[in-house]
Amino acid sequence: KQTGQSRGLNIVYGIHPTRFGEALIASSGGGICAVFFTSGRGSAEEILELHQRWPEATFTETNKATYHFLHHLFQLYKETTTIPLSLVLMGTEFQIQVWRGLLQIPFGEVTTYENLARYLERPKSTRAVASAIAKNPISLLIPCHRVFRKDKSYGGYRWGIERKIAMLAWEFGQ
Repeated sequence: KQTGQSRGLNIVYGIHPTRFGEALIASSGGGICAVFFTSGRGSAEEILELHQRWPEATFTETNKATYHFLHHLFQLYKETTTIPLSLVLMGTEFQIQVWRGLLQIPFGEVTTYENLARYLERPKSTRAVASAIAKNPISLLIPCHRVFRKDKSYGGYRWGIERKIAMLAWEFGQ
């Protein structure tokens, strides 16, 4: 991160219950900049991560200001929706390329880290792709849960394998 990237940003965030557990939802300028599932032991870790990602931003905690994103989050998460929503991302050029690649995985489908690396025309970068996926700041909307290992095992999931399985089961059931 370069100094000044988050200077002048006003970020509002709230902690909300979802079908997959409690989540911190943050926005800036009308776009979502974070959806972090909490650890179940409170949200202090996720709030700290939000501050670390956007070190020069100003923060306001208010569920009221982020509540409408909760509804949009699950509407957008369905294949048939046409509701537009902006995302506010900060990452390296490679990370953003990987996150854009994740957005191309169709609802209800999965891929492998290796296939995603090939799609991005970086077939020898499977580990780097996996690392960028692990740093995805916007769960659900940027569907990192749709990526598996080459051997079809679940692989890791930043917010827990059980949550990844629940998300995929819900998605496959839609």
